[in-house]
Amino acid sequence: MSTIYNISLITLIILSLGQLVLIFFLARYIGAFIRKIESVNGIKIGTLQLDQIAPAFREYNHKGEKVISTELFSNHSTLLLFINTNCPTCKSLLPELRNIKRHYSINLVLVNTDEQHEDSLIVNHVSEDMIYLRSNKLMRLYSITTVPYGILINEDKKIEQISEMKNSNSLWNLLLNVDRKVS
Repeated sequence: MSTIYNISLITLIILSLGQLVLIFFLARYIGAFIRKIESVNGIKIGTLQLDQIAPAFREYNHKGEKVISTELFSNHSTLLLFINTNCPTCKSLLPELRNIKRHYSINLVLVNTDEQHEDSLIVNHVSEDMIYLRSNKLMRLYSITTVPYGILINEDKKIEQISEMKNSNSLWNLLLNVDRKVS
């Protein structure tokens, strides 16, 4: 009787361990599947939605000054432009930033998701009335998976427009509904 009991117990332990291994590999497979879905253009999991309140943040700019998003969002519309130091498309958008500030009364926040590489080319395009941040944390906070990427936030702290930037026209199209400065 005890032999049958021992065999049953060993069989049960082996089956339990087998199920545990199966669950582990299934969880890894599901994680890889979700990452693959997120990489497909147009399908994003856990992204921001239009009219959603923009996530608040506190970061230091390139001058060491604290930037508080709730204060920033409340006085003008704000364009968050996510870029990366090594992105050629991002670099092609940089000359347009001063023109945008010249034509629109908005807060322009340039967020470099690369915190390690040399960024003097980007800093040279940042004027005094722009905010430049280096933060990979903001990329995660705003669920950004690709750069360049623009988010337009209105004075009510709600997301008004979201767009991946293919070229400078994409950047200007993002601002179509923003009031222009009166000359």
